[in-house]
Amino acid sequence: MAFQLHIRQNLDSARDHFGPGEVRRFEAATVRIGADAACECPLDGQEFAPCHVLLRRGARVLDRVSACPQEGATTYLNGNLLTAPTPLRSGDELRVGHWTLRFQSIHEAPGHNRPFNLMSGLAKAVIALILCLEVAVVVWLPRRMQEVAMWKTQIEQHRVIDLLEWLRRVCRETASTSDFDRTLKREIGLELQARADYVARYGSRLGPAQTRLLHEELTDFDRILKAVTKKALPPALPGIELDAGVQALLDAERRR
Repeated sequence: MAFQLHIRQNLDSARDHFGPGEVRRFEAATVRIGADAACECPLDGQEFAPCHVLLRRGARVLDRVSACPQEGATTYLNGNLLTAPTPLRSGDELRVGHWTLRFQSIHEAPGHNRPFNLMSGLAKAVIALILCLEVAVVVWLPRRMQEVAMWKTQIEQHRVIDLLEWLRRVCRETASTSDFDRTLKREIGLELQARADYVARYGSRLGPAQTRLLHEELTDFDRILKAVTKKALPPALPGIELDAGVQALLDAERRR
């Protein structure tokens, strides 16, 4: 476990304020503090012995750092004379003469174990898969809808063509028993031919609305032809018989 010391001279700060000072970080198991240049934490000052106080961490990783006094060196811990090895806590202050050293533990971020790393990797993979699926849907769905719309339009156009051909065949093949039926079929045949020419010329450019309207017209023709075949249409109106007097007046008017 690493720790740091915040080192300052008391003469540089007020009594009730821990003023700015030098911060040193240590990770070794043993840190010597003193005037000797070989110390891990050398400090200049007549108050310091060559090795004034020793900071030592236990053999285990979670063991605390203890302050160990050295023979012939006076050190105070939080205002009390340090006489035996004492575990330190963050915020404890070691004082030597006019120097104060504040102890601060540094807790490293704990590493992740294997199950956590496995679950984290799996979660990232799932998120990436979901994002890929969303992108695929965003790209694929509009194309799919466009294809469906095109297929629907083509199906409607084929329905119109099939119905048109069937109606034209009915007009040609069904025998008529009266002048009215023959005249009606002839007129319907002309209308169907006009629509057949229109489909042949503009069929590939017909939109859904135009195709639907054309199909409705052909459906109306289909109903009329079925009614003719089943003799369900009302008979044609008889000619108007004018009486002799009215006819004579009309003839006289035309001769003038």
